[in-house]
Amino acid sequence: MRMTRKTTLYRAAPLLLGLALCQTAQAREDGAPERAPAALIAIDGDGEATLRWEPVPQAERYEVRRRLGISKSARKKPFTVIAEDVRGTSYVDDRARNGTAYYYTVRAVTADGTELELNPAKATPVALPEPGSVVWPLSGSSEPDADGVAFQYGPRKIGRSYDFHAGIDIPAPRGTPVYPVMDGVVTEIVEWNGKRGPGNKVLVSHGDKIWTNYLHLDQFAPGLKVGQKVEAGKTLLGTVGKTGAHSEHLHLTYMVGLRSEKTSEMRSKNPLEILPHTSPSDISVDFKPGNQIEITFPTQNMTARWIVVKGADQARVLDYYQIVDQGSKKRDTPRQAGLFLRATGLNAPTDARSHFKLVLRPHPAGAFPVERVQVLDFNGKAIAEARVE
Repeated sequence: MRMTRKTTLYRAAPLLLGLALCQTAQAREDGAPERAPAALIAIDGDGEATLRWEPVPQAERYEVRRRLGISKSARKKPFTVIAEDVRGTSYVDDRARNGTAYYYTVRAVTADGTELELNPAKATPVALPEPGSVVWPLSGSSEPDADGVAFQYGPRKIGRSYDFHAGIDIPAPRGTPVYPVMDGVVTEIVEWNGKRGPGNKVLVSHGDKIWTNYLHLDQFAPGLKVGQKVEAGKTLLGTVGKTGAHSEHLHLTYMVGLRSEKTSEMRSKNPLEILPHTSPSDISVDFKPGNQIEITFPTQNMTARWIVVKGADQARVLDYYQIVDQGSKKRDTPRQAGLFLRATGLNAPTDARSHFKLVLRPHPAGAFPVERVQVLDFNGKAIAEARVE
């Protein structure tokens, strides 16, 4: 088999890859459905979640199931059927509440009654802010890409270690002013204990179950207090430092649906969902020996949320938001969604507007031969795809 790279960048928002992969598996003896060779994603909307999946061969109809999201008690509850006769390959759940995390799954039912289940998909609906109301935290500018990003949201290599970064890092000299990205109210101020944790930090609520968190501050703004109203790009929160970190930078986290007004990165999303940014234009996808895929991303406008890997009647869906809701320890393992991840060090804590590489392969290594890869952003838009030819 000859390996080639074929990378396509999109401006439109097409459906997922429609691969007509052959599926002959029957239901297992224990009654549990077989896994379908199709990918399911759930796109966050305002008061709704849009589900999209690929057609499953021989499927006559689809059942959509849902349960509440990420708490320990919710994980133990079964999925409830919310639609049982869907004939297409998309469904809009318009009964979802903003700020609430949901999990969905779709079952394909064939004429002979065989049930094939797609991968679980997560959604947390949210009302996005009005255009122009969000600014970058250091420059106070609403221009796209106004502040330079050195570490992106998602997998990264820091030193010799791999971890999953639940925010973005913006490098700047110590003492650089830090401002809120949107109007809001200060809900938490934490002073670093000098030993562990993310350093001095400020949490701001923006209403509609939306928060932003500002970490590693050198100093807090004089007189800053919980309950204080703050204005985007104008009210000083503090200054850039490296408390709880190894370099001078601001770590910015964007969170939706905290259960209390305390920080929890399990509720995080990519801050670029709200920050003004340009679309990535230089993503490349390469197939490497050993059944590996190498994807090169820009750090500045890294908007990827899903990576779909397919081949030999297999579909693996890597969802960044499902990774973070496992908690800080589990999200840092390089084995996720049947894939093994490795980030390479093309960027550094002070290297803004650079690139990084993500190398992934099926896990275990020989699980299936990779044939196609697609990268989707947090709006469900395909931003790169490649296939082995």
